[in-house]
Amino acid sequence: MLGKFITPDTIVPNPNNPQDLNRYSYCSNNPINYTDPTGHSWFKKNWKTIVSVVTTVISIVCPVLAPAMWAVNMAISAYTAIQTGNVLGLAGGIIGGAVFGAIGKELALGMAGAMGESAFTFAGGAAMGAVEFGMGGFGAGFGASLASGASFNDSLKAGGVGAAMGAATGAIIQGSYNAGWQNKLHGASYGEMLEAQGVPREVSLYRGYSGLTPADNNLHEGIEITDNYKEYNGRWEYGPYQDNVLTKSEAGRLSPVPGGWKVRTDSFKSFNLVSNKLSHVTAAYGDINSRVNKVGFYWLPGVGIENCRTATNGVINRALAVKNE
Repeated sequence: MLGKFITPDTIVPNPNNPQDLNRYSYCSNNPINYTDPTGHSWFKKNWKTIVSVVTTVISIVCPVLAPAMWAVNMAISAYTAIQTGNVLGLAGGIIGGAVFGAIGKELALGMAGAMGESAFTFAGGAAMGAVEFGMGGFGAGFGASLASGASFNDSLKAGGVGAAMGAATGAIIQGSYNAGWQNKLHGASYGEMLEAQGVPREVSLYRGYSGLTPADNNLHEGIEITDNYKEYNGRWEYGPYQDNVLTKSEAGRLSPVPGGWKVRTDSFKSFNLVSNKLSHVTAAYGDINSRVNKVGFYWLPGVGIENCRTATNGVINRALAVKNE
């Protein structure tokens, strides 16, 4: 079966496809699978579905872009609602998704509390994500359909479709997060799951040393923060940006060199505990991250210029000045 135009198509959708070079052919000579009511491109009819699939895939393989992808889908939904005059359907979808999504998250956290260590596996995360995202998808589909004037049964069907799509997406996202395959948060966080299991939070602020004993005042030092909820973790040091023998020699004997706070990759060899207070840890964490990679100066004598010791002292003193929680 072939379809032909009686006049040539006004555009060539894909010049690299030989079928599209025949401007009299209908839907690339594939009318069984495609329709082209305008005589232009099937993409115009299916672009929303295509964008939805693409954004979902991007959200899974590149989690840091997930909020932007969700914003894109929300913008498309708003555009469609305005064009079709179905603003009530959009509002119903948003409200339904938010309400059922919140219920789904509580159910997922309840599952995490009962799972124990198995919650931190792909299977455990997939089960939690399927419940949370599936509930949100059901609420969005059901709410949008019902608010648009559909019958209750039809709305349940729409909710079922949304639940299936949400569960599949959530299982992959939360499962890969819980298994440690990605480090960006989707759904329930690592800390929330520990909290659901009754695990108390443990945080520590340390002064770290490059030598074996903190008593040696000539050793390089910095800051290390640990958090079993994995929200505040890191290791930093203040030093010259060009960390080599020449710059260290210049900084030690001649004049200041460009330097500042940077992330430390090597472990410190010894530590001195500064505080276990969450308020002190959050203050130090925010303080350092606001200064990382900002250009300053490093000079070992420390006369009016920061070195590793004076910079570390500054972060610790500012953190300890924060009132305990």
